Amino acid sequence: MKYLMLIVFAMSSLLYSCSDDSTSSSPSDLKDGIIGTWNVKRTLSSRSSQFPNGYSDYQVWSFQKSGDNVVLSTNAGSVNGQWKSTQTWAANHWVFETTVYSPEMMSNYKVLVEIIGVSPLKGTNETYYQDPSSGIWFLLDAFKIEGTKQ
Repeated sequence: MKYLMLIVFAMSSLLYSCSDDSTSSSPSDLKDGIIGTWNVKRTLSSRSSQFPNGYSDYQVWSFQKSGDNVVLSTNAGSVNGQWKSTQTWAANHWVFETTVYSPEMMSNYKVLVEIIGVSPLKGTNETYYQDPSSGIWFLLDAFKIEGTKQ
């Protein structure tokens, strides 16, 4: 129950931090305007055992078109995106999700990036851990994303 409350709190924080009206991207601007290289600032928006409160970092992210799809590339790797709505945001937006298995931890980890704006770049970056005994996903950390195009 403690973990469920943490997830609800984190998601509420994310919704609050990303729900202002400063994102002026229309769906077509977002769908095509994401292409390019971005200077991204990630700011921790949840409690985390791996990062101190107030933590932020800077990364370079590249979005490249591949047919009707977009691929996100960072220094950690690449992931295909999907243009869809989610429980967090009802309007279609870019969703990049990948799951990896860690043999050392004998568990799955999921990284989820949702981009909801490109004027400026705006969204979230979350990491989840799957409990091997219950199969339940638990939030490890969540970041607010802001970025400017190079």
